[in-house]
Amino acid sequence: MSRFDFKYFSILQQHAALKVGTDAMLLGSFAHFESNEHLIDVGTGTGVLALMMAQRFQFEKITALEIDENALKDATINFQQSPFDSNFQLLDLDFQHFQPTEIVDAIISNPPYFINSQQNENTSKAKARHTESLSYVELIKGIERCLSPKGKAWIILPIESLKEFSILIQSTNSLAIAQQIIIEGKPGKAVRFIVALVKNKSVEKDVQIFVIRNEDNSYTEAYKELTKEFHNKEV
Repeated sequence: MSRFDFKYFSILQQHAALKVGTDAMLLGSFAHFESNEHLIDVGTGTGVLALMMAQRFQFEKITALEIDENALKDATINFQQSPFDSNFQLLDLDFQHFQPTEIVDAIISNPPYFINSQQNENTSKAKARHTESLSYVELIKGIERCLSPKGKAWIILPIESLKEFSILIQSTNSLAIAQQIIIEGKPGKAVRFIVALVKNKSVEKDVQIFVIRNEDNSYTEAYKELTKEFHNKEV
């Protein structure tokens, strides 16, 4: 599918290896920010999360980072055709070398997430899916560097990484998990987790479980309600 239509915008995905999927829909729907001044989208891909955040929060400025040349082609067009007023800045740059001119209150990322699995033969898809291009340690260090004391960073990762990621966050000097959402594909079958990171070690973590589909494979009412402002047709 070379195009994905949302309710208020469309995503061209002709070149990018990874297409719009449930992960982006969930993260873009769950993420919440108190400030709409400046958002950093780490590994923007087609730009889908940046555009979802522009719709929901009307960010004044959105800086989107991407290193895959095919994804950059799609993101460029998607930002140019955006119906939103946000100022989009697309940078061909990895998060490790990104030096913001100012710390920000909002970061979002659907980062590379396969660690020990075999590399995909498609270079673009491998770069988007494997942590060789952005390890969890590098991601966390970047968030520490760029996030303001009152900001939030929202991330989605595979459930297999929950223990490792939690330990890494505990070992930081400043970051803590304020919210943790366990995503179940069907009841009892966890597949992903979403976290909101803050610079407050004393914060009490709020944990919840969210189910995407019922046993009959239909979408749950909770999922329909969560994503209703993005789907251009009933799911």
